[in-house]
Amino acid sequence: MRASRPRRGAVSGGRQRCGAHCSRGTRARAAEAIGCYPFILYTYGKVEIQFLTLLRRPPFDRDEMREELRSRLNAIPGVDLPPDRLARRPTFELKALYAEGALQVFLGAMGWVFDEVAAAEGSALT
Repeated sequence: MRASRPRRGAVSGGRQRCGAHCSRGTRARAAEAIGCYPFILYTYGKVEIQFLTLLRRPPFDRDEMREELRSRLNAIPGVDLPPDRLARRPTFELKALYAEGALQVFLGAMGWVFDEVAAAEGSALT
C-alpha cells in the first residue's frame, strides 16, 4: 500500500501564516496557545527545524532536549540532522515525509515539542 503524500500547504491542527519570506515559505502556526513554532515548511520543498528559536523556550534551552528532538526526527528515513546543528536551523527534504509512517513520526515529534513547552509554561494544550 502506497503512503499518501501530505497535501501541499497542509498543516495538522493549525493554520498557515506567511513567514518573513512570503514568496519562499510558509510558517506553520501549530500551537497558537503557546506561540511555539518549531518548524517551517518552505514552498521549495524543505522543512526547517527551528532549534535556534527553541533555544529560548524551556525546556528546549537544554541541549539534551534538543538532542532528543533531533533523535526523534532522525528516526525518519531520509532525515539526517547533524548534532552540530542543535543551535541552528537545519533542513531536510519535505519528500522524506512521503514515506509510509514518516509523517506520523514527524507529527508525533512536533506534538511532543508542544506538550513539553506547554508543561514548562504551566499551560495545557487542548
